[in-house]
Amino acid sequence: MGFLRRLRGLLGIATSWGVAFSGIMTTLLIGRWAVGLFPGATFGPRQIVIAAIEFFLMGGLAGTLFSLFFARGERRRTLETLSMPRVALWGFLAVGVPAAALTLGAAAFYSRALLVAPLTIGLAGALGSAMSVATIKLARRAPALPERTEM
Repeated sequence: MGFLRRLRGLLGIATSWGVAFSGIMTTLLIGRWAVGLFPGATFGPRQIVIAAIEFFLMGGLAGTLFSLFFARGERRRTLETLSMPRVALWGFLAVGVPAAALTLGAAAFYSRALLVAPLTIGLAGALGSAMSVATIKLARRAPALPERTEM
């Protein structure tokens, strides 16, 4: 497979994950604010747009990591021969490892972050696993690309 085709796949996965991450996390943020989990905080359209962009970038990074992990770990397999538990593992690692790094980094400044670290890593990893399995299931449904003939 050529470099440009791999790059197109990586960019497609990163963009898809960015859009999904942004939609899911922005919705959760607005929901948490609506039920009063952020007392005294005021959210306006500007803060929501900024949060959506930040979540898009985080999702894009996670999608890029998933794509790289997946390409390296499953390079000898076809879509039909992939194991869904292994795909879920790559997704868990792509989201769980950065979540662990951020949580442990926050613990250096805010010791209570260690209390929520397992929950944060577990939820982030579960989201990554679900998104990776959904990505592969969608890829399996896509029509096959025509074979290119080299001249």
